[in-house]
Amino acid sequence: IEFNETIKAHFEKEEMDIFFTILKKINQIIDEKK
Repeated sequence: IEFNETIKAHFEKEEMDIFFTILKKINQIIDEKK
C-alpha cells in the first residue's frame, strides 16, 4: 500500500487510469498465452 501511495503521489488521476488500463491489457495478453 505504501508503495502504491508513493506512485500515486507522482501521477495525476487521468494518468493512473491510463496506467491501470494498460496493466489490465497486459494481463489479458499474458492470460491468452497460457
